[in-house]
Amino acid sequence: MSKALKILLSIALGLFIMELALQIWSLVVLFTFTQKTPELAPGSAPRVLCIGDSYTYGLGAPSRETSYPGALAELLRQRMGDGAPQVVNAGWPGQNSNDALRKLDAQLRDNRPVLVCVLLGMNDTWTRPARLESSDLGGDGSRWQLRFRLWRLARGMLGEYGGGALPTAEGERVAIEASVPSAAGNGWIGTDPPAVVRSTALALAGNLEQAIAELEAGLAADPAHAATYHQGLVQQRTALGRRDQAATSVAWLAAEYRDRPTSKVAESYAVALAAIGDRKQSLDVAREASARFPSNSALWWLVGQGLYDTGDLAAAERAHDRAIATGEAPEYDSMWRAAVRRDCARAACARDICKALGLLIAAMELDGDVDRCRIVLSGASKDLTADAVRNCLVGLQLNKDQLVLAQRLFSRDSSVANGALPVLSDERRRICEVLEHHLQLVVDRCRAQGADVILLSYPMPLPDLEAVQVKVARVNGLRRVDMLSRFAAEQQHRAREELFVHDGHCTAGGYRLMAEEVIGPVIEALEH
Repeated sequence: MSKALKILLSIALGLFIMELALQIWSLVVLFTFTQKTPELAPGSAPRVLCIGDSYTYGLGAPSRETSYPGALAELLRQRMGDGAPQVVNAGWPGQNSNDALRKLDAQLRDNRPVLVCVLLGMNDTWTRPARLESSDLGGDGSRWQLRFRLWRLARGMLGEYGGGALPTAEGERVAIEASVPSAAGNGWIGTDPPAVVRSTALALAGNLEQAIAELEAGLAADPAHAATYHQGLVQQRTALGRRDQAATSVAWLAAEYRDRPTSKVAESYAVALAAIGDRKQSLDVAREASARFPSNSALWWLVGQGLYDTGDLAAAERAHDRAIATGEAPEYDSMWRAAVRRDCARAACARDICKALGLLIAAMELDGDVDRCRIVLSGASKDLTADAVRNCLVGLQLNKDQLVLAQRLFSRDSSVANGALPVLSDERRRICEVLEHHLQLVVDRCRAQGADVILLSYPMPLPDLEAVQVKVARVNGLRRVDMLSRFAAEQQHRAREELFVHDGHCTAGGYRLMAEEVIGPVIEALEH
């Protein structure tokens, strides 16, 4: 047997074992950790069912009681007293519209709600769920499903490296950022310790408690990778609002960086500081460490991200240029290189639109993701006149394949002279069509059980998903709660950190704001 064939067989066997492990973990999560809703007792209060993803579950809040459903329940008790309905939080991190639909019939049967609040769509943008029909539904949606979990895991991990001016507009990257231990470096499948891979699988399945347990076990058994484990513990505990526990790992990383600094320790320490919201110190550490370890691309990327947050776009662009230059080594994946180019383009847009276009075309050569490049361009739409784009493309001296990629950024139907965004790619359009179909099925099945429906928007700009929600609400005569407008108004006089944690999820204050915005439509629906 040739050496090459042996290598291929070894890789195939390794992938098979990893896939088998993920299938087994999914069964463990289902049968051991799935939460059960208490059964309805005769004469009990009516129920309001809240379905959705991590923004319904309450990632970023200190507890489930301070999620938006928890805050809604408190506000309803204050306003309605003993007659207030019970609010059921059926949100789950990582859940897309397909997952929610499969569970819906069982949730309607168990809870018999009078009202269902729906916040779905963000995870569809990166999980790309299959379209379900009514004939596919009707059973217990919590049953185990046979599907290729290794590919789902890989897509989730790669999706975390999106960059861009509106990070949460790129799908539930924010949820993964809080969970995946290698949030800023080149920790890909096959290079992370096995416990980190298992922890990531659990986090993507929505079980952050077990993900933390895996990291703790790995830390005890594998001290050589302690920095990676502590970084993951900080991110996941912060996602659950356990800042006191996260502080223990931050302190360990701080001591290790002081006494035994390595490139990896520096990277993990800077990422951990960013995860707990200490952006200034994260930038300071990344700056110092990048001078000490100039070949670490992730450190330069962290410097660029920190400078972008401060508004120093020129310095951010220079740092990202260094990240690109040092990230060409074989150990840096093409997805990582593409993401750094997008971030550099984001910083360069205001100064040099031609450089930004060149970087975005290079990013598409690496990963083909046109939608994320369009999100970056949306921040510079005022400069994207037809003449400017034409002159840039000529000046860049693109080859035939690169010109094809450039054409994908712009549609014949888009009016860049008027600052309009390009139309959606075929893939993004398909995702939106599937979401629209699934939301319609949610409405139909809720109404068939006598429950009214309210649609909620996310508290950040997601134009294509909002368009889907508006259409479904209009067609069905539904109430729709516009969270974005309320959050935008609130940030005129409140710091972002009061409403959002670093990874983009809401704080307890942010979820309280969501509850305050939705309670009016909820009471109207209950009284109708």
